Amino acid sequence: MTEELNLDDENSIFNYLLSRKKYNIETKFLTSIDNLSEEISTHIDTYYIPELFNDGTMFNIDNNWINTKYILLIQLQITTDLISDSMINFMENK
Repeated sequence: MTEELNLDDENSIFNYLLSRKKYNIETKFLTSIDNLSEEISTHIDTYYIPELFNDGTMFNIDNNWINTKYILLIQLQITTDLISDSMINFMENK
């Protein structure tokens, strides 16, 4: 997007924070985060993560859905923990 952010205007800042637009200044950062997330996802997929629930429960719940969301939560947490200036720079130069 070529729209400029006016840092002196409170409404402009508020609209920027609530919008889902990608600005030119953010593209390298967001691309790096996406690449980091993909690397973590690939790495985690190679390891066995124990399931939270197995099929032998007495409750009528979808165990596969819970276990899938658990793995996604682990990936998100690791990605969030690894976001730092040096990691972003590394992913930009990779």
